Amino acid sequence: LTVFKRNAVGRRTAARFRESFCFGLLLVCSGICSCLEWMALEMRNSVKKVNGPLEK
Repeated sequence: LTVFKRNAVGRRTAARFRESFCFGLLLVCSGICSCLEWMALEMRNSVKKVNGPLEK
């Protein structure tokens, strides 16, 4: 019984750890994606600044 209980607790903690790990991974991925988007926007704005006078 004690071994079974320990296994159940271990399984539960493993599942919880996996969930938190996946959640953390999602947070990191979304953060990286937003950072990349922001960088792309900044680059586009700088390119527009450089090309602006030439277009006129």
